[in-house]
Amino acid sequence: MKKVLSIIILTLILSACNSGINSSPENNNNKQPTQEVSSLALSYVTTVPTLSGSDSSFSLLLTNDSNHVLSPVLTIGDSSQDKHGISINSTKCQNVAAHSSCRLDLHLTNQYQNGYFELSATANAAGEILKAQQLISYSNRDNENGQIFYSNFDAPIMSGSGREFSVAVPVRSKQTYLKDAQVGINDVGSDKNNLNSALHCANNNECTAMVSGQLTSSNSFDLNLSSDHFNNLNVPIGVVSGNIGNLLLSGESNIQSPANGTISTQFTILNNGNQSVTGIYLAYNASNNEENTLSPGTCGSTITPGNSCTFSVKINSTLPSNSVSNIQVSYNDGTNNRTVSTKLGFIPAAHTNPAIAINAPNLGTMVDTMVGESRTATVTLSTLNNYPLSNIVISNSSQLRTNIFTITHNTCSTIQNGSNCSFDITYTPTQAEAGNLIMLVKAEYTDQQNHKISQVSNSLSFNYNSNELKVFLTNSASTSGFNLCDVSADGKGLNCSITGAGTQGSDGTYNHLDSNVKNSISIFKDSRGYLHAYVSRNNTYGIVGCNLLANGTFNGCPNYGAGTAQTYNRTATVNGNNYLIMSNTNAGSSLMTKALLNPVDGTWDSRVDGNESWENTSASTAQVPNNSNNQQIAVFGNNVYMAQMNGVVDKYDLVWCRLSSNGLWDTTNGKGNCSMVTEVPTTNTVVNGVKPSFDNLRGVEVVTINNKNYLYIVRADTNTTVPNSSFSIGSVTLSSTGSIESGSFTLQLGSNSALNPKTLTTSDKLQGARFIRNININGTNYLYYGDNNTVSASNTSLRRVKINSDGTLDAPENITITGKSGASIYSQISGIVPFWSNTSAMLSYSVAPANNAHTPGKTESITLTFSDGSAPNTNITLTPPAGVTVTPSKFTLDSNTRSKVINVTTPANTSGTFTITGTSDSGVIVPSYTFNMLAAPTITNVTPTSGTGIGGNSNTSTKIYGVIGKIYFSRALDTSTFNGNFKIEASTNGVDFSSSGAPTFTGSVVSSTEYDLTLSQLTSGYYYRIILTSPANIKDSFGNSLDSSIYPSNHVVTSFRSALKIFVTSSTFGADFGAGGTGLTNLDSACTSAKTVNIPMDGSTYKPLVATELRNISSLFAGNQNYYNTAGQVLFYLSAATGKPSVPANYSLVNAIDTNTGADGVWTGFNSSWDVDSSYNCSNWSSSSFLQAGRLGSPKLTSVGTLGTSNSGYFTGSTASCSGSKKQIYCVQQPQ
Repeated sequence: MKKVLSIIILTLILSACNSGINSSPENNNNKQPTQEVSSLALSYVTTVPTLSGSDSSFSLLLTNDSNHVLSPVLTIGDSSQDKHGISINSTKCQNVAAHSSCRLDLHLTNQYQNGYFELSATANAAGEILKAQQLISYSNRDNENGQIFYSNFDAPIMSGSGREFSVAVPVRSKQTYLKDAQVGINDVGSDKNNLNSALHCANNNECTAMVSGQLTSSNSFDLNLSSDHFNNLNVPIGVVSGNIGNLLLSGESNIQSPANGTISTQFTILNNGNQSVTGIYLAYNASNNEENTLSPGTCGSTITPGNSCTFSVKINSTLPSNSVSNIQVSYNDGTNNRTVSTKLGFIPAAHTNPAIAINAPNLGTMVDTMVGESRTATVTLSTLNNYPLSNIVISNSSQLRTNIFTITHNTCSTIQNGSNCSFDITYTPTQAEAGNLIMLVKAEYTDQQNHKISQVSNSLSFNYNSNELKVFLTNSASTSGFNLCDVSADGKGLNCSITGAGTQGSDGTYNHLDSNVKNSISIFKDSRGYLHAYVSRNNTYGIVGCNLLANGTFNGCPNYGAGTAQTYNRTATVNGNNYLIMSNTNAGSSLMTKALLNPVDGTWDSRVDGNESWENTSASTAQVPNNSNNQQIAVFGNNVYMAQMNGVVDKYDLVWCRLSSNGLWDTTNGKGNCSMVTEVPTTNTVVNGVKPSFDNLRGVEVVTINNKNYLYIVRADTNTTVPNSSFSIGSVTLSSTGSIESGSFTLQLGSNSALNPKTLTTSDKLQGARFIRNININGTNYLYYGDNNTVSASNTSLRRVKINSDGTLDAPENITITGKSGASIYSQISGIVPFWSNTSAMLSYSVAPANNAHTPGKTESITLTFSDGSAPNTNITLTPPAGVTVTPSKFTLDSNTRSKVINVTTPANTSGTFTITGTSDSGVIVPSYTFNMLAAPTITNVTPTSGTGIGGNSNTSTKIYGVIGKIYFSRALDTSTFNGNFKIEASTNGVDFSSSGAPTFTGSVVSSTEYDLTLSQLTSGYYYRIILTSPANIKDSFGNSLDSSIYPSNHVVTSFRSALKIFVTSSTFGADFGAGGTGLTNLDSACTSAKTVNIPMDGSTYKPLVATELRNISSLFAGNQNYYNTAGQVLFYLSAATGKPSVPANYSLVNAIDTNTGADGVWTGFNSSWDVDSSYNCSNWSSSSFLQAGRLGSPKLTSVGTLGTSNSGYFTGSTASCSGSKKQIYCVQQPQ
């Protein structure tokens, strides 16, 4: 007998403080004539219960009451609040027979917690368009403490007289098992025979109870849902029929309680009747006297059949959480005045907003990290509500690349109220790369309603990239290309290859970087992220511009010009414009030439004044008496400094020019474009006892140290007989505007030997410097310098000196230069140019199968995409692992073709983790694509479960019919491989199995993941097993067989017995079963929690053999069935006729239920007639009073007792006090 608990239905009455609104006539819909009740109908659906973090599933019926086969089309209405994330499985409704129904299964993804949508179905019936509509609401039930979640109907159901109608009641639980519930119909009267009921379950905890049929007139009835797992549910349903209008109102909307502001929610009214409704009146019950506004929206006073309108309610003040207000719509249906209402609930803000704040203000430090350098940022977490956070997990910490990203100093296991925690994330790149990292943090908290809430923080997304320092070594010899060198971690070693050789120009020739002197290189990055290199040459073509790939490779030299020989060039940004500035070798008054660089493509553009591309200086002789041998350039602000090597002893040969705000050379004060620097010592000034007279300059470089600007200058004089030539490097300080500060000249190295380490021999010493360049190594500035002599055997032609914090220079150090794979190190080094190999262009796999899980034997697509603004022309080569193919494996991406779809084909019958690697010719890092190959298909579930028993039936005392073995697979398989690969074996003793005596069976393909075997008959007491004879033959459509390591030939899929067990618990129980006077609350779980070690955990259900007024022996045993003890010995036979144990003629009772336990009896509560002994069952096992007693049975005896007598037996015997006594109980296996 099922447990029954009636549900009280409350009617919400509008209070005197209701606010209402009559819809204005100008909002009315056009009235249409009465329509016939459609022959196509959708179920009326109560509000669908949803739970945070979970998808929702429910079902309803589509009814075809016409005389035609219909193929309906289903749509989500345009006026719905929600349209996306709602899926409809209509496979059972492709062709609906006349006067029949089919089931629609709907699924809502977990972001749909509160709202509604309109569902419409249309079909063509011999030229007549039939239409059905329903308004379906869904509402979150997190705040409710009930065991089962469901809703009642807020309005009567509309049905034409004699027409088919249906209703659907979605039911949901968090833990309660719903799948075995039964649907009934109560209080219908004579129409009951015209109604049908059914239950469809999406899973164990989500089901829909459905009723369909016909009523002869308006009526009402209760839909009843019953189960042993929960109290009965009764849903009152009223049905009205006739030519009337009928309004549906979107239901049970939950919104966040507003705080010092306003919040609105919208409702929809749908008329799914067959006549217009009139006199619509909207009312809002302000249950907490909060200020509110009701807006009629599109709702007028009339709604015609099949139409809908929307209105909204705005809340203007704070509401208490979990309060409820009422929305009511009054109207006339064409005959009577009626109302429809719904609830508006207010939920705590904690349920709608993330509980975790994540903050990391210094994550920007991850940009432009040097290879080998470590950058650390601190991430801080704090609470956004007043609840402590626990189980804090950094969601993707396991995905961080080993040794590249590390998380340390993590204090975030919990966060108390009002506090915070932090962790550090450190980036240590090992190569030039760029990427993006998204971090989420998960945590839990328990709210005031004792709900455990799981929350995820907002995402923290940051870019990272690393640059690898390389250098170019230019040379003044006629060589092919020049050296590109990796730099050691300490900056004292260069390992070089050759780049730029054989580079083709736009004219088709290859000599632009070959067989001529290449004095210097400068680099420019355009707005697209492309790199460009400009090479100064000693030939008539002058400078050449080339594309420079991120790894330092030259890719074509499309431009050349400036028709003169240059010594050095430098790129600079002045007043927002980009310039290429060159020093001319011997150009008279044209000391320097400049061009404006196009920021988009790096080409030199026309002058800012619109004239030719190149603009020369025009220095007068008065200002610059020597206009030849122009050397290295340095730029600071709009100031350009150039070294001259003119051999005039008494001149300080530093030229200073400026760019004006319009980009032209500055001619202020009529001095021409440039002037000599005169604010420095002359021959008349003695420094350290000598006259400095820096007159042969080759190198200049500006370096800022501790907010002070230094201009370093280097001499090229090799005449060691001249005392003044002993000073090799000097410096001046610059003002913020670039003016040379008076009296700031300093001699930095005071003798020839000062340029050289003391360990060098005379032959290896530099007599003068050819160039100078600042390079930062691990946060320290160094001046690198050298001469243009042939590289010596001891690698002494390149030096560096550390710049101290006060601008002075430390002792010189040698730089060691080696060649990669035998590459030449070119002689006559003319300069060193730092180059940061980087990948600002970011490649990523933007489309891939979910969780990167690929099916073996299947071809699936992934997409490689440039995901940031820059997309250099990049040739990509992908290398798949063995057995995997990728198509295409070679392709080109650029700014026009930013992505590529790649087909990945995997081998069948393979599992594990695989990685596709890639390379590019542009230096862009091609990310690795790591994926998991789905394991071979497996058998996920089988019924009967191994070890279980099969109950009897009423056909015969020895044969059992109707048993179906069900086999479920992990994924869709080729169903043609099912038949012929299974067999049944039988045994009388559980050891010796054979096909002899085994039942025949019929195989049935239920779906691509389920195969059923219907067994002809079972003999009571026999053992059976289902054998998979050839697992290798069971395959999916891609050729993947069942895993041979799990399923060898003749694999036993499941084994069971046509018999049921009884065992005695090892635990003991008080007479009230620990329920504190509520008795049966804990009774059903007693057998599960008290299984002994010798009882297999076989998936079977066991129930306590304890009698109550609602539990007798016939409700616990299966009819026509032998029962056995755990040793496999027969105990007794239960006939279907009496429903009570009896002794068959061919059995002798020599077996006890358990000979090792229960000597002092077990609780049973049965009398000698095997009915409940109400005088001796401790008040239905709810009492522990010493005034009451409970009946006992004895598991050691070999008698079941005789009906009508009181002799001791298995189930009835002596009694024990309900007070203080603890006894074991019997557990009876239930048929599967």
